[in-house]
Amino acid sequence: GGGASVILSGGAMAANVFWLVEGSTTLGAGTSMQGIILCKTAIVFNAGATLYGRALAQTAITLIANTLVAPTISSSSSSVSASLSISSANTAPVVLVSGYLVLALPILAACF
Repeated sequence: GGGASVILSGGAMAANVFWLVEGSTTLGAGTSMQGIILCKTAIVFNAGATLYGRALAQTAITLIANTLVAPTISSSSSSVSASLSISSANTAPVVLVSGYLVLALPILAACF
């Protein structure tokens, strides 16, 4: 809903967080989102929604008085370690893409 916030912690960076959506995505008014949204259809930003990241859609992206800030990529040579454990019988595929760990979740539609 409107005014929701996605907050990254533990050293997570918007440039390394991917939101894979199979349908459409709507960010409600006043929403603050972080990460890269990859959407099969449309991404709609309602008035005042903010994205710290990127929005990529196959059909359309609608902007209504929004702020979009490209993510910064650290140029430091330090390494980051992460672990992932999934305790569900319906596990999603986990893929390593260009050094990033991508968890593909079957999200049909998303509203933030």
